Amino acid sequence: MRIHRLLFVLPAVAILAVGGSAFASNAYQGSDRSYVFDTNHKAGACDNESDGRAVFVSYTNGRYELERVFDRSGNDGVCYVNTYQVSTGILDHQTCEQINNWPDACGSVSKHY
Repeated sequence: MRIHRLLFVLPAVAILAVGGSAFASNAYQGSDRSYVFDTNHKAGACDNESDGRAVFVSYTNGRYELERVFDRSGNDGVCYVNTYQVSTGILDHQTCEQINNWPDACGSVSKHY
C-alpha cells in the first residue's frame, strides 16, 4: 500500500516543480510594473502611470550583464517585452522609472535564483 501512495505522490510533486517555473514574477515601482516570464527567459515593462516618465525593466542575464527593456508609450495599457529569449536566463530584475536630471527611481530587486 505504501508503494502505491508513493507512486501517486511523486508525479504530483514533479508537476508542481515544473509548473511553478512557468508563472511570471512581478516587481513594482509605484504602479509601474515589470515582470519576467517564459521560464525566466523574457522580461517586460508596463508603464501604468500618466506622469510623462518612461518605465524600464532592468535585469541581469546569466552572464551577469545588465540589460533593459523600455516602455516609453505612457499609460496606454500596452506592455513592452524583449523580442528574444535570454539564452542564459534572467537572474534578477527590477522596475525603474526614468527621471530626467535625477537618479532613476527603482523598486526592489526580484531575484530568480
